[in-house]
Amino acid sequence: MLAIYGGRAYEPQVEALKKGVDIVVGTPGRLLDLAGQKKLDLSHVRSLVLDEADEMLDLGFLPDVEKIMKMLPPKRQTMLFSATMPGAVIGLARRYMSQPTHISATSPDDEGATVANITQHVFRAHNMDKPELVSRILQADGRGLAMIFCRTKRTAADIAEQLEKRGFASGAVHGDLGQARASRRCARSATARSTYWSAPTSPPAASTSRV
Repeated sequence: MLAIYGGRAYEPQVEALKKGVDIVVGTPGRLLDLAGQKKLDLSHVRSLVLDEADEMLDLGFLPDVEKIMKMLPPKRQTMLFSATMPGAVIGLARRYMSQPTHISATSPDDEGATVANITQHVFRAHNMDKPELVSRILQADGRGLAMIFCRTKRTAADIAEQLEKRGFASGAVHGDLGQARASRRCARSATARSTYWSAPTSPPAASTSRV
């Protein structure tokens, strides 16, 4: 198995591909780059998995995904995972999937709203009051490692700085950091009581909040 994504040198990824791999996990941009350079042959792919399709739509990646899908053999298995099914994602499924089966991964007793063991609280606050409000929440008894999602990269960096000034071990994780720095910063969270503000992404298995 090989992970292919931007922010890392091409050479190690190309060398790994030359040796041969059974599974490639990658981001659309880097996959297209390597396919365009004839370093990645997609003509023999038997299974395609599209994860977080709705997030790729929000980030503007679906055109790149369609370019990749056109490079694949017509006869293949295609699996699409998405938390929501907006029109563009449904259209993608209709264009590139043959008689797809729709599977809803929800428990009968949670009504599909959220995972049953997650408790949600909503606090209404002005943007200028959010750092102080979140600081007080993070001081609650039993509060450990937390990850907080922001709308933009600028907000992530700004709020992480304000929390640090209030005495929290905090750091921002967003696209401008580059993959290597982001990976190191996330790795530090495993051994520290840190609060991370991040631009929107898939939530990890930790306490989470959204701004």
